[in-house]
Amino acid sequence: MLSAAALLAACAGRVPSGDSGVEGKVSMGPMCPVVQAGTDCPDAPYAAVLVIENESGREVVRTESSAEGMFRVALNPGTYRLVPQPGENGMPWAEPVPVVVEQEAWTRVEIHYDSGIR
Repeated sequence: MLSAAALLAACAGRVPSGDSGVEGKVSMGPMCPVVQAGTDCPDAPYAAVLVIENESGREVVRTESSAEGMFRVALNPGTYRLVPQPGENGMPWAEPVPVVVEQEAWTRVEIHYDSGIR
């Protein structure tokens, strides 16, 4: 029986070394039904499902941000696309984010979901 690491290596080419990848924070907003000048309405952290695709559009890994909106995924150096998955009925939603991972470096990204509140 193949181990998960061996299966991943067979499917993706190489197992990530852990010294490079992508990390960041996911937020959602607006959080107030009516935003008024002079009134704070900060975005909130969001626990989201994130799909990371390679240059060919093939899913490399699927991860989730924490309740605080934080995530960190080890990836080999290369070009990827981070695809935030929409919530039920398509909301909230966020635009895909292109990501370039350099050798022995962590690429930091911020993902903003639109809550749909207006």
